[in-house]
Amino acid sequence: MHLKSQYDLIIYDVGPSLGALNRSILIGSDYFLAPMGCDIFSLIGIQNIADWIAQWRGDYDQAYARVISNHEATLQEYAGEVRASSSLMSRFVGYTVQQYITKTIRDQKRATAAYEAILKKIPNEIATSLKPFMAPRLAVEEVRLGDVPHMFSLVPLAQTAHTPIHKLTGREGLSGGQYQQQEQYRRFIGELTASLMRNLRRTVEIRV
Repeated sequence: MHLKSQYDLIIYDVGPSLGALNRSILIGSDYFLAPMGCDIFSLIGIQNIADWIAQWRGDYDQAYARVISNHEATLQEYAGEVRASSSLMSRFVGYTVQQYITKTIRDQKRATAAYEAILKKIPNEIATSLKPFMAPRLAVEEVRLGDVPHMFSLVPLAQTAHTPIHKLTGREGLSGGQYQQQEQYRRFIGELTASLMRNLRRTVEIRV
């Protein structure tokens, strides 16, 4: 709360787990988005997140009702800091999907059946598991923020050079087709940011 006057938007990037730290960040955030990999573990992860949020919301609302009943005067001292309803926290605003490497046969890209089968399940799993936690005024078809392009060798190059992907140059070893991959990455980040801000604007007033 003490940083609220200094920032319009704070983003936490956490790993794909429901450990104690990640759970604390999740329930302490107003909104969350889910990066999806093209694998069965991402589908299971979405189910686990949905189950945990549902359980936590129930526990929170019951606890809040007990506090109101027994300590309403004390609770007033924390007005503006304690949310009256769990529905005001941890609201779902979107997801991304990691692209996979396609096979090239006779100069034509071919889909991989195993990946495609999982990709087809993702929208339905999102709608089934996370729709109850979606931010208000958002439709299910609007929460897919974009498909993350495969960066091939750009990620290890950026890690080795300690440089963000969009700032890599020939001095860090960028060469050949990597320039085109870098430009694709820039476009994706721009589109992802625009989609995320669109969804946030529909649910809360943000100064940009």
